[in-house]
Order: sequence, then structure tokens, then C-alpha cells
Amino acid sequence: MMGDAMDRTRQIVAVLIGALVVSAASAVIAQTRGEQAQVINARRAPERVGDEGQVRVAPLLQGAQAYMGRWVLAPNAQTEARTTEAEEYLYILEGSGVAVINGQSYIIGPEMAVFVPAGAEIRVTNGAERLVAVQVFAPADEAARFEEWRLRDDGESWPPRRRRPRVRTRQSGLDPAEPGDVSLMP
Repeated sequence: MMGDAMDRTRQIVAVLIGALVVSAASAVIAQTRGEQAQVINARRAPERVGDEGQVRVAPLLQGAQAYMGRWVLAPNAQTEARTTEAEEYLYILEGSGVAVINGQSYIIGPEMAVFVPAGAEIRVTNGAERLVAVQVFAPADEAARFEEWRLRDDGESWPPRRRRPRVRTRQSGLDPAEPGDVSLMP
């Protein structure tokens, strides 16, 4: 009984947040480039890489009031803690992890919406799969920080491959033995 009420409450909250994201997206589309509507293919948007190569963002739309982009966190990665100057909304499309907002931990996953109030500190830790979300800032000024991030190279592997340490072996001064020349001592 209690679980049914919680599920129903979660569904209502998800619908309300979804409506907010759609309404913010509509506002962004209407205000992008001087009131001219715009449609973007998210797969073709240039990506920027930050947080030591662990986060990718693809800025999609930006107007006077809001910014919308695709935000991706590499598997088993963690973002640096940062303080937002704008309200931030995340709608999780795939993956799961933990968002720590002002010291409070929240488990996040697909079809969940996250609200981060202006001035709050946020850090996200990811699980074994990449975490993909739609990210909205209102006002849009917060997205300017992504301009410092480098553009992703199309041939770049992601997440960045970690190099294994080189193992050095010591070579002996002995000549290689023929297969029949080797004898083992009892």
C-alpha cells in the first residue's frame, strides 16, 4: 500500500518535471537566435570534453533564458564538485549513479529528474555504464563554463584509456638455450 503511493507520487513528480523540461525546451527553441525556431540533431552536435576527460557535453540550444545540452559521464567516473550559479535540471536518459547535492546523496537513474537550486554544490558519481542526461540551465549564463573545455576529436576513444604501467624485465647474460640443452636440477 505504502509502495503504491510512493510509485504514484514518483510518477506524478516525473510528469511534472518532464513538463518543466519540455516547457524550458520550448522557451529555448522560441528564443534561440532572435526568436527564430531551431531544431538540432543531438548526434551531430559538437561535443566538448572536461573534468579530466570524464565528462562530455554537447550544447544543443541556448536562448536568453535557458540552455539545453546533452551531458554524458564516463563509466565509473566522478565529476569535480562545483557550485552552480543558475538553476540546473538533469533528466536522466540512461545509466545510473549518485548525485550529491549540498551534501545530500540521491540515487539517480533512467527517467528520473534532478533539480539543483542556484548556489548549490553538486557532484555526480557514476556506475559501470555511461550516464546520459539532458541538462538545462536557467538562466543560460552557467553554460559559458563549457566554452573553456576542449572540443572532442572524432577519433578519440572514450572514456580515455588508461595506460598500463610498463614492466621492465632484466635480461640475463646467458645465451638462449636450445630446447634439448635445458636440464632441471632435482
